[in-house]
Amino acid sequence: MKIIIFLFFIIFTKIAVAQSRPCSGQHGSRHPNGGGFVSATARVSPTAYVSASASVCDTATVSGFARIADMAIVSGAASVAENASLSGHARVYGHASVFGLAAVSDYVRVFDSATVSGNTNLSDHAVVFGHAHFFGDSSASGHVRICGGDIFSQDITTDLCTHKDFGSQSSLPPAGVSDERRDNSIPSSKNQQIIGHGRIGDDVISR
Repeated sequence: MKIIIFLFFIIFTKIAVAQSRPCSGQHGSRHPNGGGFVSATARVSPTAYVSASASVCDTATVSGFARIADMAIVSGAASVAENASLSGHARVYGHASVFGLAAVSDYVRVFDSATVSGNTNLSDHAVVFGHAHFFGDSSASGHVRICGGDIFSQDITTDLCTHKDFGSQSSLPPAGVSDERRDNSIPSSKNQQIIGHGRIGDDVISR
């Protein structure tokens, strides 16, 4: 019995140590511009900046003059390019992309196949996922969620993921979703939602 308990202790200790390391223990090295961790399978341009506490994991790509600062993480097959910046505890993962002059900060999450570009500013606990495209001189903050096939070029101040075509609100990830494990709770987006004058499935809307 003592042997079994000892073995469990060793296993859990190894798991805890791996999870406490950058990118959950993936092999990699420190980026010369900033000293942040870059997984051996990720790609980061020499001109990009990755701060000492930030990480680029899996097969993620950071290019151009993009900045990954503070404790921000780029993972999965996500990309951050051009002059975009991540800071705070922001995370970009899945197949998401952030580029242009976009600024993503605080506890923002951008994932699935979402894109954030232009001169946008995402802060607080905002979440962008599905096939959403957030661009232009726009901003979103608080606990706003932008999902599905939404396309926005305006400031967002309310939660936009409550339409019937995206399932009930209870089936969507809670505002301020904090990790990739919640991805399984997100309904797949087969409909395109346009805010302004557009359509949701077969319904024309104006907001």
